[in-house]
Amino acid sequence: VSERGLDGGCCVKVLAPTWQLLRVLGGQGRPPLLTNPWGVSLDEAGRVVVADWGRLSHAVFCYPPRGRGWAVATEGLSSPRGVALLGERHLVVADNHIAPVLKDLHWLPVCF
Repeated sequence: VSERGLDGGCCVKVLAPTWQLLRVLGGQGRPPLLTNPWGVSLDEAGRVVVADWGRLSHAVFCYPPRGRGWAVATEGLSSPRGVALLGERHLVVADNHIAPVLKDLHWLPVCF
């Protein structure tokens, strides 16, 4: 679930099938800080990818099951609104103003 707070409390909450809160990503004290999360995708290993349509910059972040997340895409994004993980290591980013961005995640072995 992506959440946007009026006080800058933007985050992504990972819930169990029972709706129990498992993790909070990108909020205060949980870097990298999200400013306007729109799209979220989760893989079988528990990695979460988030499209963040930030106030000053735009990025796609990866949060591993444990530890700190990081940006996997920052260039060529105008208004990232959605993400999807396809097959073997492909990331698709839906962008509001440009064609979809395809990224080969083979070069991101730490995250994928």
